[in-house]
Amino acid sequence: MNFVESYFKRAVLYDSNSKRKTDIDKALTEMVAKDVQPYNIVENEGFVQYTQVLDPRYKLPSKTHLRDVLMLNYFKETSAKLSVILQNVSDITITCDLWTSSANASFLTLTGHFVYNHDLKTASLATKKLLSTTNHCSQNIADTLREIFIDWNILNKTVCIVTDNASSMLKACEILQISNLPCFVHTINLVVQDALKVDDVVLQDLFTKCKSIVRFFKKSTITNEKFKLAQEVSAYTLLQEIPTRWNSFYFMIERILETNDAIAKVLLSTTNAPQPFTAEEILALKDIEKVLAFFQQASEKISGGKYVTISLIIPMAYGLFRKIDSVSPLLQTLQGKTMTKILMESIKKRLSIYEQRTVCMMATLLDPRFKKMDFNTAQTLN
Repeated sequence: MNFVESYFKRAVLYDSNSKRKTDIDKALTEMVAKDVQPYNIVENEGFVQYTQVLDPRYKLPSKTHLRDVLMLNYFKETSAKLSVILQNVSDITITCDLWTSSANASFLTLTGHFVYNHDLKTASLATKKLLSTTNHCSQNIADTLREIFIDWNILNKTVCIVTDNASSMLKACEILQISNLPCFVHTINLVVQDALKVDDVVLQDLFTKCKSIVRFFKKSTITNEKFKLAQEVSAYTLLQEIPTRWNSFYFMIERILETNDAIAKVLLSTTNAPQPFTAEEILALKDIEKVLAFFQQASEKISGGKYVTISLIIPMAYGLFRKIDSVSPLLQTLQGKTMTKILMESIKKRLSIYEQRTVCMMATLLDPRFKKMDFNTAQTLN
């Protein structure tokens, strides 16, 4: 009986070479790739059941087959299509990032940006270990980049590489003799970090207090529930700062100001709780939020993936300076004015370099919205 059931079960399944089986395998592979799903999704009980309900005749591949056969074939097919496209592209710009995995392995990730059929296109070109895994020196980075460029036949088509501000990355571009553009968003992060590291006891105590109050609510589910109940309309939770992302600090302050009444209510009614914010501290946080909001808006604007943003860099750099300069007299606290002063000094130091970059300067000049109006000095235009 078991043999008969097994026979009929095999008989109703799609043949491994049938078009229907091939089409579903391809759709599954694309889903895993596009949605960044783990290979073992094909072993998850719920997903297996879901697939069987959709089509009982389809048998899911093993995770090994999905990884080593289906995904590899999909990669080769997609790479071949992209290679043909890149052959017909005259110029390409690269964004490049060096990062370390949780297994402590160093990878270089490259993304290409180019115009094809009059549309701006973006494609991931590689996530590759450095050729020498023992160092992050500029020559090693340059050699790894060169190998990737040669693989895609774009070494002579690459006109600019966007990187972070690390000296090794800048030097690598110099070795390759390819123009480098430091990432504007990364530089904005450095500007704000300069202000967040300010050598001011009052400001540092205020920042520490913000973080400790957030931790107090995060570590207790009961206190957090009381906090939600204390809010009259919404039921927000407080946001924790992530040291590597300056805007997480901004979002933390923003949420604190939105919910301060509820924060104070819970803290005053809870034993061993931190002291709530004073009126003076809230005024200082409002000033800081007002100033940092300009940087958040700039980061969002410059991060658009569907349009060219390079012509915005110079206008935005000096737009930031002018905005902060204009809001400075309106600030109510010494702490706000101290932050503003440091931010303006850091903008001069870190963002003025973009006006010296030919690619930024030409992009701004060619953009009819800006031309010469957004340059800081007439000398730059000479």
